[in-house]
Amino acid sequence: MPAESDSPRKKATAKKRRQSENKKPTGVVGLGASAGGVAVLRQFFEQMPANSGLAFVVVMHLSPEHESNLAAIIQTTTSMPVLQVQDEVKVQPNRVYVIPPNKHLSMEDSTLRLRQPQQAPGKRIAIDLFFRTLALAYGQRAVCVLLSGTDSDGVIGLKHIKAQGGVTMAQDPAEAEYDTMPRAAIDTGMVDWVLRAEQMPAKLVELVQNEKRIQLPPEASADEKEESSEEKAAPDGKIAARQTHDPDDESALRETLSYLTTQTGHDFSHYKRATVLRRIARRLQVNSLEDIPSYLVFLRSHADEPRALLHDMLIGVTHFFRDQPAFAALEGNIPQLFTGKNGGCRAAPLARKRIRSRCYFANKPNGLIRPRQFRFLRPISTRKRCRTGALESIR
Repeated sequence: MPAESDSPRKKATAKKRRQSENKKPTGVVGLGASAGGVAVLRQFFEQMPANSGLAFVVVMHLSPEHESNLAAIIQTTTSMPVLQVQDEVKVQPNRVYVIPPNKHLSMEDSTLRLRQPQQAPGKRIAIDLFFRTLALAYGQRAVCVLLSGTDSDGVIGLKHIKAQGGVTMAQDPAEAEYDTMPRAAIDTGMVDWVLRAEQMPAKLVELVQNEKRIQLPPEASADEKEESSEEKAAPDGKIAARQTHDPDDESALRETLSYLTTQTGHDFSHYKRATVLRRIARRLQVNSLEDIPSYLVFLRSHADEPRALLHDMLIGVTHFFRDQPAFAALEGNIPQLFTGKNGGCRAAPLARKRIRSRCYFANKPNGLIRPRQFRFLRPISTRKRCRTGALESIR
């Protein structure tokens, strides 16, 4: 009898689990805009299909002193439900979420949460903050789009999106009413597509469809151990692709790395396999390709692609600054390099201080890391002495 009563319960639980999984978005698209953004957002959502499986989060600079009708304006252009975020909410596919006035938005796991603004007066970081948390929550399934605007908010967050394996778009500056924001994004060299607003929805649909076709070798080869649970839990840990065990894919992977070495002088053959595959998976998405053999052909036939792949392979350096064990190892060993050396008494404490501060700020959940923070600085008195590069600045 107990077994018979348990069976319907198990079926109901399995059904709820399937329904819950079906409510997960294929990816989350963050749209950042400022001055001139309302018109371009209308144009975007007029062209965006309502059944893409994506969730959309609009972060716009709004007046803190007035109510916003942005959600109502967007709702006139799409059949997707458009909600102004009032409390924490779990994102669902085919929905649009809009930031309210005088608040910041963050993404934690799959939940949007409101925060009180903490930036200095006149300084806007709402887009950067959201993009950064979106990157940590969705990794390869994060997309950021920067539209018309008058400042550079969003540029730092865009770099985080790309570092975590997501993709990036910017509005064509020639089309934008105010081109400062998209131009600032493009100037980073990290924008995957520069498009007119009406072209972006088709590219997003193509992105979703291509992801379903991508296939890659396993992250761990036959002679390697499986990734730890901690690594798999990382935002860009689990590759969003079907696994293939075709020997041709393994051969193409080796040839891809060999060709990259030939063209750039950088040897990635000893890099962690999962990291290499994540970066190649991103290039497959950007170029609408399905597997590594296809990518190898593309790599050899497009002169700019080796440099683009190299850039993607190297951009993961930001992960290092969030790696507590790595900093602990540095703190335990770098000061020893200066023992008994001229200036060592001052260089060693400095090394400890810089390492601890980088470790602290890089792991602050609400901290926005500015590029100039990622440096090991040397006292002027020791710069000439450190000719061997034992404590070189990271630039």
